[in-house]
Amino acid sequence: MLRKAIILSKVLTSTAFAAGNFQYAHFQRLNTPNNPGEEINSYAEFNLADEWDLKKYRANTKASASIRYYPEGKLTMFSLGEFFIEKNRGNTRVRIGRQILDWTDGEKFWGIGAFNGFKGFNLIDSDQEGLTGLEIQRKMWGGTFKAFGSIVHIPTLNPGYLFRNGDIIGHNEWSKLPPKTLNFREGEAPVRYDLMTPDLNELLLRPSYGVSFQKQLAKLNLSFYGMIKPENKLRTGAYGYYEQEEVDQARMKIRAYSINHSIGGGTLSFPILDVDVKLGAMVIKPDINYHDDFVPESYENYQYETDLYDERHIFASIFLNAEEGDFHLHYISSKRELAMSARRNSGGTNVFGGELRFENALGMDYTRHISDRWFVKARYVGDLNLGDRIFKGELSYAHKSGAKITGGMQMLEIPEDTSYWATFRSNDTLYGNFSYNF
Repeated sequence: MLRKAIILSKVLTSTAFAAGNFQYAHFQRLNTPNNPGEEINSYAEFNLADEWDLKKYRANTKASASIRYYPEGKLTMFSLGEFFIEKNRGNTRVRIGRQILDWTDGEKFWGIGAFNGFKGFNLIDSDQEGLTGLEIQRKMWGGTFKAFGSIVHIPTLNPGYLFRNGDIIGHNEWSKLPPKTLNFREGEAPVRYDLMTPDLNELLLRPSYGVSFQKQLAKLNLSFYGMIKPENKLRTGAYGYYEQEEVDQARMKIRAYSINHSIGGGTLSFPILDVDVKLGAMVIKPDINYHDDFVPESYENYQYETDLYDERHIFASIFLNAEEGDFHLHYISSKRELAMSARRNSGGTNVFGGELRFENALGMDYTRHISDRWFVKARYVGDLNLGDRIFKGELSYAHKSGAKITGGMQMLEIPEDTSYWATFRSNDTLYGNFSYNF
């Protein structure tokens, strides 16, 4: 059963997002989200996306960043999408900085987040974060060759969570939190969490490298890519014990870490009349030889690490773009196979495991320009295997002064508890927002 809510929010569109955007959102809920842990009724957000020419150096730069603040919970979310300098010289282009690599189209709509990072303010949206490093693009061999390299990796942190007095607090309703109780031999016990501060050198000083090649053959466009890099999303290990001296509770320590994985795939693009068609595939293989040097204390008889899975994704998309609006239709088929079962002792439950967002799904994006000032936008995803259905639609009015008013709805129907989206069943919303663009 769908649960309703009222929220004031904002989704940036290409027609409104120029140099910057400020918005304030206040909302009331008819249901209670599972995750926030705070009475959150409003947020303020600032977004920047602009490009500048550096004529003196014959180069240009591009930046996009966002910051969202929830006053009631004193929670802040940051996202740096891109910040790079680009220089073109003949058949060669060089970019250095944080950049969204356009090597594949398939993972963006479906929010896979293996290649580029995922912004994560709202898990229904598909905003991305780039990788930080150096990309060299050169026209050669009758096509376009690209190479990327980096010694710095910035993990995806949103939606994320915070630790406060032994409790874990979600940044917003899209935070996927561990349970408040765990089953031990003695029964069910409340959990008190402590964060082990990770070694920043181990998290950030991580190399990434990969290549891509794209070639145009008549009306066919072929592209292939491969990369070895750290995972964008941090994994979490949990260690603890059942305490009965002062109070019955589970004392758990959480540590964040990441492993390397290999990504490979390709895309075939071609037009059919006024429709652009794209077919693609992506394979993701974690490094099963990754060695974890962490050793729990002898009394920590509860230990948990996440399993490692090989993933395979097949994509298909059609794009119909016109002056009055755009219609995009997407399909994904995803599978995963267990590559290595991780350590679990003392009856620990799988509290931090990840799941596929979609197994066999159809998705749709629709944008319609009703007039110069009125816009309609909709997104729908339906999983044919699990029965998940997600819908987001909105109507916007943009004034010539830069002010914009948006209203719409966001609804989820998730019948299976095994679905990735089961945690977010209560996130149905009706929303409206006022923002100003400059």
